[in-house]
Amino acid sequence: MLHVKVKTPALMVLTALLSLLLVQQTAAQITIAPTTLFMTERSNVSNFLVINNSSEPQEVSVNFFFGYVKTDDEGNRQIVNEDDELAADYSLADWLRGFPRTFTLQPGERQTVRIRANPPSGLEDRTYWSRIRTSSNPVTPPVEEQQADAVTARINVKIDQVTGIYLKKGQISTGIEVNNIELIQEEGQLTALVDVDRTGNSPFIGTVTSYVTADGEELLNRQSTTTIFVDGVHRFSFDVSDLEPGDYQFNIRFETSRRDIRDEELIQGETANAAKEFMLSE
Repeated sequence: MLHVKVKTPALMVLTALLSLLLVQQTAAQITIAPTTLFMTERSNVSNFLVINNSSEPQEVSVNFFFGYVKTDDEGNRQIVNEDDELAADYSLADWLRGFPRTFTLQPGERQTVRIRANPPSGLEDRTYWSRIRTSSNPVTPPVEEQQADAVTARINVKIDQVTGIYLKKGQISTGIEVNNIELIQEEGQLTALVDVDRTGNSPFIGTVTSYVTADGEELLNRQSTTTIFVDGVHRFSFDVSDLEPGDYQFNIRFETSRRDIRDEELIQGETANAAKEFMLSE
C-alpha cells in the first residue's frame, strides 16, 4: 500500500524515487536457507530457516505448490505452475505440511520452519518434487501511527521467494542426453541452442559448463547451476568479437555436482559431454 500526499511535480518525482528505493530495500528483507531441501520416505522431515534482515517486523507465510521450469525451441525459460499430467506423476505438494505456516518476525529474528511429508503407500520409484513459496511483507502500522506530513510515503510490497523440495523414493536415476547443438553467429555473438533429453526418473540437478576452445586451449568459459525437469532446448551465449578468425569448438558439460548442495543429497548421474566445431570468418 502506498500513502502519498503530493502538491507539486517536484514532489511527484521525489515520491517516485522514494518508492523505488523502498522496493529495492524490501527485495532483500528476508533470507531463506537452505534453498533446496531433500527428503526420503524414511527420513520425511526437513527444516529451513527464515531470517528477517530488515529493520521492520515482517509477516511471513509458507505454502506449497507444484511447478517447474521448461524451455521453448529458442531456449527461453518458462515457469509452469499448471501441469496436471506431470503433477499426477511427480507432485508431492499435497503431502506436505509446514509448521508454522504463518508467523511474524521482528527485525533480526529468525524462525525454523519444519516440513513433514506424508506420502501415500505404494508409490512408484522416482523423485517427487514441489515448490515452497515463502511470502513476506512489512507489518502495516496502525493508521494513527502513520505520519501526515506534506510528503509521506509507505509502500508495502509482498515478496515471494520460491525454493525447491524433493522426496527420493526407491531406486532413482537421472542424466542428460544431448541430441543436437545448433550454433548461430550474429554481430560478434555466438549462440548455442543445445537440445537435451532428461533421462531417468528424477530431475537433473547439477552444474552446466559451456566453453569455447581452439587447438585444445580453453578461451571462453561459463558455468552455472541448473535444474532440468523435462526435455528441452537450452541457450548459451558468448561474446566472440575479440577472437581471431579461425577454427573453434563449442563444448558443453552437464554434471551432477553443485557447490551449494552436498553430493550425497544430489541424485547422481553420468557426466554428459558434447561438442561442435565452428569457424569464425573475417
